[in-house]
Amino acid sequence: MEVDSHRTKNTALQEWVNWDPGADAQGNCQEQTVSVSYAGASVSISKPHCEMWDIDKGSEALDMSNWWRGNAWREERSTAAVTLTTVKNGEVPTGDFDFDYNARP
Repeated sequence: MEVDSHRTKNTALQEWVNWDPGADAQGNCQEQTVSVSYAGASVSISKPHCEMWDIDKGSEALDMSNWWRGNAWREERSTAAVTLTTVKNGEVPTGDFDFDYNARP
């Protein structure tokens, strides 16, 4: 799932002031082992598997997205982002905000 924002086309130019989250974040990490075996021999490896907020911030003010990445089933997950921009005195900041959810079958 993703939440994203961008300046509405043909509206006042904006400048970045602040944003959050400021970087990718990983959490809820658990060690996960994968293995295969055949004819009495086996190979396995353990690696941490984490959920992630994947942040993409563009150079143009308000151009930002936060993708949740992970592999959770039947549990609630969410993304969030807060952006702060400025415009010239007397202009109105205008943006579009979208939320997308893609489910795997």
